[in-house]
Amino acid sequence: MNLTGKAAIVTGATKGIGRGIAEALAREGVRLCISARNAGEIEETVEALNKLDGGKAIGFVCDVRDHGQVKVAL
Repeated sequence: MNLTGKAAIVTGATKGIGRGIAEALAREGVRLCISARNAGEIEETVEALNKLDGGKAIGFVCDVRDHGQVKVAL
């Protein structure tokens, strides 16, 4: 399946399974919008994703457990 040029949102993307999913999608040429709770970790992860072949990522702070933060992010 060719995912080049598609877009995805990955929450919890700075660690664990979320990070692995974000990295796999970036390698497939997917444009990513990532979120997590820690701004420093988001910045580091966006930088790493953009260094991957095909990676294009942006990030923002959002705790998806907090409905108010999710509403503002939209």
